[in-house]
Amino acid sequence: MPSVTADCDACGRHFSAAAIPGDRCACPNCGKEWTIPDDTGIFTKCIFCDCPKFYVQKDFNQTLGCLILLVGIILVPWTYGLSLPLLWGLDLLMRRRTPNMGVCYRCRNEFRGFRIPEKLRDFHHFTAEQFEKKPPSASVE
Repeated sequence: MPSVTADCDACGRHFSAAAIPGDRCACPNCGKEWTIPDDTGIFTKCIFCDCPKFYVQKDFNQTLGCLILLVGIILVPWTYGLSLPLLWGLDLLMRRRTPNMGVCYRCRNEFRGFRIPEKLRDFHHFTAEQFEKKPPSASVE
């Protein structure tokens, strides 16, 4: 089932909600609603911030991934380094089985369970820099 994980611009709280294409999703904290476009239009512009740029990433808990890597590194002296190729194989297996999700460059809100278009690519640092919020310029007196 498609879902979104976002920060509400009305109340500022983080939430996850079901996102049925063609229906509405609402912030459970303040009740603000957004219309979810159909599958073909979900990645044309972000429903939360109107940003036209998205990237694809695996829908996997990054903290868990780092913890698995840390365990493999800690086990290196006792396994004579064999834990690293074993964890590399585990990583390949999990990468194939983990679904993709779309992420907005500007607001970093996550769109899970939608059909990801071929045009979406992995994270690109230069593109992300274009959408970073710039601090207000200091006035010179």
